[in-house]
Amino acid sequence: MLTKILSFFLTIISFISFNPLSNYDYYDKLGDEDYEGFKDVYAEYFDIGAAVGGWHCRSEKISEYILKNYSSLTAENAFKQAVLNPAEGVWNFTEADTIADFCRQNGLKLRGHCLVWGYLGSWMTRDSEGNLVSKDVLLQRMHDYINVVVTRYKDIVRVWDVVNEPFGYDKRDGAFKQNDFLTICGEEYITKAFEFAHEADPTAVLCLNETTVLKNQKKQNYLLKYIEKWVNEGVPVHAVGIQSHWNLFVLNESPRRLQKVIDKLYKIGVDIQITECDMRIDAIPSDIFDEVPRNTELLQSKKMSQMFEVLRKNADKISSVTFWGISDNRPQKTEDGETYYRHELLFDRDYMPKNAYYAVCDF
Repeated sequence: MLTKILSFFLTIISFISFNPLSNYDYYDKLGDEDYEGFKDVYAEYFDIGAAVGGWHCRSEKISEYILKNYSSLTAENAFKQAVLNPAEGVWNFTEADTIADFCRQNGLKLRGHCLVWGYLGSWMTRDSEGNLVSKDVLLQRMHDYINVVVTRYKDIVRVWDVVNEPFGYDKRDGAFKQNDFLTICGEEYITKAFEFAHEADPTAVLCLNETTVLKNQKKQNYLLKYIEKWVNEGVPVHAVGIQSHWNLFVLNESPRRLQKVIDKLYKIGVDIQITECDMRIDAIPSDIFDEVPRNTELLQSKKMSQMFEVLRKNADKISSVTFWGISDNRPQKTEDGETYYRHELLFDRDYMPKNAYYAVCDF
């Protein structure tokens, strides 16, 4: 209900503005199977990528869709340590190899996501009795793990998300999220991860991937402070991934804020990559739609178009834009076990372009 109310007022505001919603109405194009592929529309700007699982690459229909629309792939989960190496001495490369082989066979770029993510926890940080290991033990385990993974895929992975989401949200908890890695090593677990990855593949672009950078000013300040510090110290941090899980109704996830973050990171001297891009349309999580109201879909199209206008203007600073998924065919579950969809990407559940796709591609 809240989403409908906010959509109504935003629609009225848009109607009386110089940029009404009618400018983002592409309903006459829906269903056109001869649409231009996403990667081709943006070929002169930056790579267009998407997060996938191995099953996407094994499906003939979905594979054709991927090859038409994306020039780069990211493994959504298959490259995470909890999947690749869930326990000491236990390795599972099946899904990661499927995605890597698909990219090799079809000339796609592959992004490695991710080498270290403290949020998930890790066998690396604890001994057999559950006690924290020493700093030396943890760093050796990290080194060995990163070396195995990076070396195995160095022929195809050109960009690694080396550390994922390390920064905190507020001053009370400090600059970094609390986890075992931080407790044992302090911030050195981050810088060492970059050093180990660079040692394993000196030619790879190494990225720090962070979320909620636009809407959380404290986190943004921490990010900028430490990225500049590490770059000045010679830590091989080459890029910053701005995770872009945007929401239509979060007002400070705006084109102006996006531009300011890009300017600040570019001044530091790192490559900028837009990662995990999507745009939710629920003002509160309980707002679930079987079918998206037309004015809400047009508002999503407008905001996504405005964000991409900023990205195009900064194509000299941005090397890639990666979506978190390939289509809206991403079922979610309510607390009662009912299936619903978030309608957050540019392609519908049948892998056809939505109105927002045409809005983003009309320039």
